[in-house]
Amino acid sequence: NKPPEFYFEKGKFILDLPINLLIFCDSEDFEFFTTYRRSLGFEKKTQILVKSVREFILWNSLEKVQKNRENNPIYGKHNRNTPTYAILTASKFEMLMIGMDKNFFQSEYFAWIDLGLVYCVGNFPNQLLEALSKIKIKASFEMIEYLHEGLVRNNSEYYKNGGMRSVAAGFFTGRKDYLYLVCQEGLKIFQETVDQG
Repeated sequence: NKPPEFYFEKGKFILDLPINLLIFCDSEDFEFFTTYRRSLGFEKKTQILVKSVREFILWNSLEKVQKNRENNPIYGKHNRNTPTYAILTASKFEMLMIGMDKNFFQSEYFAWIDLGLVYCVGNFPNQLLEALSKIKIKASFEMIEYLHEGLVRNNSEYYKNGGMRSVAAGFFTGRKDYLYLVCQEGLKIFQETVDQG
């Protein structure tokens, strides 16, 4: 429910980093990202892909997600976690796979960073820099909330009782070959969960 400017302002820490960035955005925000990174002298460290949420694979699940939520008061009209938002959030797996396929910077290791994450996590700038310095592992994920294994394996119970997040990992990293498999599995699990109702 926040305007794009809010995320731009909070995410400037990420945009200011002299690292290779592949940025996914809609057409309205393309000029902002292009101009901002160019103003820092990071043109060669920046690639921008314009994508609408409607272009991602999971968009085909929108009607099922809407139907799954029809009779659940937890997903009321004032909930920011709309079906479109849920699909966009889960589509980060596909975006990361696109980034790995294109591999603009000839990288072996990749990181996903949500632009709005800085405002959610208190000491995030320092944590991010530390995590990026340790990226050479198979995969690591930010943990937002702990769920016991039984609940994680019982998706219908989780969502029925208020499990609002599909994929809320705003920061995760890993080696290309391993992370690609994780992303494929994430898309598969999201689709299976939607199909379960």
